[in-house]
Amino acid sequence: MKISSWSALCGVLLLASPSVAPALTLNLARPYDPAYSPPRATEMAFTFPKQETAVFKTPEEAIVEISTPAQKYLTGKWKLSHNLVTTPLIEGELSQIDDMRFVLPLPVDKLQPGFYDLQIELAGDVTTGKNAQVATGTTTFGWKVDQMKPTAVAPEGFAEFWKKTVADIRALPLNMKVEFVQKLTGSEIDSYNRKSTCLPGNYDPAGKVYDEVEIYRVSFDSPNGGRVYTWFCKPVGDGPFPGLLVLPGAGNNARPAPVEHARHGWAAMDVQIHGFPVDLPLYPALPPNKPTKVEEHEGYRIYRNALMAVNALAALPSVDPSRLAVCGGSQGGRMTVVVSALDERIRAGVAAITHFSELPRLNWAKEMNRLKSNGAQGYEVVENKEGVAFDEWFDVSNFAPLINKPMLFNMGMIDKISPASCIQSVYAQVKGDKEMIYLPTMGHDWSPSFDRRAWKWLNAEVPPSSDKK
Repeated sequence: MKISSWSALCGVLLLASPSVAPALTLNLARPYDPAYSPPRATEMAFTFPKQETAVFKTPEEAIVEISTPAQKYLTGKWKLSHNLVTTPLIEGELSQIDDMRFVLPLPVDKLQPGFYDLQIELAGDVTTGKNAQVATGTTTFGWKVDQMKPTAVAPEGFAEFWKKTVADIRALPLNMKVEFVQKLTGSEIDSYNRKSTCLPGNYDPAGKVYDEVEIYRVSFDSPNGGRVYTWFCKPVGDGPFPGLLVLPGAGNNARPAPVEHARHGWAAMDVQIHGFPVDLPLYPALPPNKPTKVEEHEGYRIYRNALMAVNALAALPSVDPSRLAVCGGSQGGRMTVVVSALDERIRAGVAAITHFSELPRLNWAKEMNRLKSNGAQGYEVVENKEGVAFDEWFDVSNFAPLINKPMLFNMGMIDKISPASCIQSVYAQVKGDKEMIYLPTMGHDWSPSFDRRAWKWLNAEVPPSSDKK
C-alpha cells in the first residue's frame, strides 16, 4: 500500500567503521542507541557566523566563535595546525566577547589552501587555585579548498587493470539463490529499525513511500571463490523498483536488512562483503593483510565482491536495471566511489565519510608528527612506512577521476578516521555533477539530516518510475 508520493523520498545515509555505521548508509545489526557514537563535548561549542560550512574563500568570512553555555572562563588560547598534524603552525590568545563567548578572526591570509585543525583551551582563575577549571576543544575549517592539489598518483596501467577486472566479473555466472524471509508492515518496520538496524523507528516520516516491505536472503557466487551473502528488501509488489546497493562499513559483522530503504521505495541489497552469512551470532576477526601482489590485497577482494553485487542486484526480477544507485559510509563510502567509477550501470552514488582516500597525504601527516614538525613547508612525498603494499591500487582518490555521473558526498570535518583533507581530494576529481555537504561539528558519525537530504537527492537523480528515464 502506497502512503505518499515518490517525490517525498528523502533520506538515508551514514557511515560505517569499526566504531559506527550508516543508515542510507547507517545499517548496524544492533539495537538503536542515540549515544552509540562518542558524544560531542558539551562544554564548548563552535559557530561560524559568516560561513556556516566552515569552508572559507575570503578572510572576511573566516571567523569562529567559541561559546561555553555551562561555565564562565577568564582566558582563552588557540593553536592552529595542518589537518591531522599535531605541532601548531600559529598560536595566540582569543578575544573575549563576554563571560561565555570568545571570538577568533582566523589568520587565513598566512595559510596555504587546505584544511586546518584549531585547538582551543579556555581557563578559569588559575592563579589562586580556585575555579581552576580548564576546557579544551577542537574544530576544523577549510581555506580555499578548491585550490588544493591531489597528492595520490595512480600506478601505471591502473585504469586498464580495473577495466579488465570488471570484464572478467561480468562473464562469471551468479548462481543466485533467493529465499523469502518475511513481510513487515507499518509499526513492524519501526520496531525492526529500533531492534536490528541501529536506527530510530521512523526518523524520516516525510520520506516514506510504502507501508509494506518484504525481506529476502539472497546469495550468489563470489568472484573470489565461495559465496556472497546479502539481505534484499523491496516494497510489496512486482515493481520493477529502482535498485540500491548498500555497502557496509569496516569490520566483519552481521548485516541488518535494509527495510528503511525499501520503505523509501527502493529495492535494496545490503552486502556482507567478506563472504559470511548476514546473520551469524559470532564473526571471526579478519586476518592481517600482507599481500605479495595486487590480487592478494584485501581491497581487491571486497571491491570485486561489490562489483559482483551490482550484477546480482540488476538480475533480480523486481529491480529495474536501468535505475541503479549505490550508497555507503566509511568503508561503504569507499566502495561506493569504486563501484560508481567502474560500473556504467550505476546512475548515482551517495558516499558518506569516505575512507581510504588520499593515502599519500596521510603518510605525510604521520611523518610530520613523527618528526614533531608543523609541516610549514607544505605537503611533500614521503615513504609509505605504515601502509600495506600495493595500497595505491585501492586508494579511492585514484578512482575518482573515472566517475562521470552524479555523486553526493559528505564529510565530518572533525573526523580523524576519514579526514576532511582526504575526502576533498576525492570530491575534487569527480567529473560528473557533484555536491559536498560539509558538517563542521561532525566526526566519524551518522547524520540523520544528511540522510533525509540524500533520499531527496537520490529521488531527483534516479527517477522513481521507469517512464521518467
